[in-house]
Amino acid sequence: FGMFRVETEPFTYLVVSSKSVDDQRQHACCLVQLGLAMIRLSRSYINAVTGDLLDIRLGINSGPSSAGVISTKLPHYCFFGETVTVAKEIVRNGFASTITLSPDAAAMIQ
Repeated sequence: FGMFRVETEPFTYLVVSSKSVDDQRQHACCLVQLGLAMIRLSRSYINAVTGDLLDIRLGINSGPSSAGVISTKLPHYCFFGETVTVAKEIVRNGFASTITLSPDAAAMIQ
């Protein structure tokens, strides 16, 4: 898919599309394809305790961000900026087994 998993928080992954792709529309389309594949795959996992299917929420945003290695005690690579903040908010407010697009990401796909 040409993606890179940058950060992992409890129950959350931040994935960015490859900067080697010149066409910005292709970035958004690749992220949607990855999201659809993740939803299909998640339907094959069942919670051993509850018997429920795994529900995932996906949010896609597009825009500038900054990245770098942060922390001196436990250095790690981190993406940050308004684009990342909006993407995380989209996921928080999304619905299970759906991909929610920001207006910027939706405009890239159309």
